[in-house]
Amino acid sequence: RLDLVSLLGLAAVLAQQRFDDPRFDLVAAASVSFWAVRTLFGYSNKLARYDLLVNRFLTTKIAQRGTGALQYLVGQGGRQRARVAVLAYAWLRERAGRYSRGMDADGIRSFPRDLLLRVGNAEMAEMLGQPVAVDLERALDDLEELNLLA
Repeated sequence: RLDLVSLLGLAAVLAQQRFDDPRFDLVAAASVSFWAVRTLFGYSNKLARYDLLVNRFLTTKIAQRGTGALQYLVGQGGRQRARVAVLAYAWLRERAGRYSRGMDADGIRSFPRDLLLRVGNAEMAEMLGQPVAVDLERALDDLEELNLLA
């Protein structure tokens, strides 16, 4: 941000470099200090505005009552359920590529359900490179309801 104060501070610093005068040293130090404090307050103000925006958004979503709140929660739950099903499907397709046992039409192998439930979260965490905790039982049920699993 360039404004009059920044330009005056820059001029004072450049004058201090060119002329060896203690008054310029004092003006340059004061202007740099003032610029640093102003920058700090600017970032602090932006952080406060961001927090206010986030809090206002959450308050409006939480403050809904009755049908509006129920629709919001159902929508968010549906999105989360779909994300988990997509993650499980991607994991199963990746797993199908690693093993050479029998395949269904999509290339997803027929593994025992108890094996998938046992190793699923660990293999998904390995696939994503970060820990995950997924309700695999429900995700596999959703994939079966969508006829994506044999």
